[in-house]
Amino acid sequence: MVMKFFFFLLFLLSINLNVSSQSKEIIYVNENFEKIDFETYTKRLNSKLFLTSLVENDTTVLKKLRFKEYFGNLGKKKSQLNKLYQRRYSIDSAKIWLIHYIDSLPNVTKMPQKSSMLLIDSEGQEVLISNSEYSRLYNQQLRKCATHDSIIYKGNTVTLGGRHNHISSYSDYKKNTLKEISSFKKHKKVSLYHFYNFNKGFPIHEINNFWIKDENQILKNTFSDGQLQYKFLLIHPNGDFYASHYFKFLSEQNKLLKYKFFKRAERKWLKRVKKL
Repeated sequence: MVMKFFFFLLFLLSINLNVSSQSKEIIYVNENFEKIDFETYTKRLNSKLFLTSLVENDTTVLKKLRFKEYFGNLGKKKSQLNKLYQRRYSIDSAKIWLIHYIDSLPNVTKMPQKSSMLLIDSEGQEVLISNSEYSRLYNQQLRKCATHDSIIYKGNTVTLGGRHNHISSYSDYKKNTLKEISSFKKHKKVSLYHFYNFNKGFPIHEINNFWIKDENQILKNTFSDGQLQYKFLLIHPNGDFYASHYFKFLSEQNKLLKYKFFKRAERKWLKRVKKL
């Protein structure tokens, strides 16, 4: 899939060199970088199975569909990963691997002293609100009015259902990480790991054998659609896997760890894909 993306970039470059136009041409492609028409693109996007990513140059916009989540099997790749990760990190191939992938670990000195939420106001501006202030405003303004999805903060209207980021302090992040590790100790058939690509100054040594560097970006390239790497990975010993663009709540993770539920969820997903 990465090679397909590379060749598509070359294709876009050739268009850029040979076409002169004031308006940009829009090219639609499916999850496999195969060109599709607008109607097919819209139908697939409306299925709620996909996100959209953009690649743009001076003359062309490439709109690509990418799965929000998908199921598959690693095949021979699983045995290769077993040998590699057993040798490097003593990872047990007989266990389910639950992996959270973070491309870049932050510099701990640049993390906030208090955890906050970064929201977007009605004019598209970023608004930083502490978690305690957010909870107070939510209780005051929204608890009694469930039909509204915005709050007033310092004179600005801030939409709650829109784009937002949770910004954690290091103390809260470490506390939540240790809590997460503790919750998985009861799972004797599961190993939880956090893989990362770059470390900008995060103290990974404070939690032993938990943070693992993705050497040569092997895991990133294995679970990538050619543009972005999937953040949440669940890999069963037989190579069956689930990959998601979003991190999962603990209750959702626990369900997918049960193989019968996993296969049921896979069948439902495949059924939806076949209807496209």
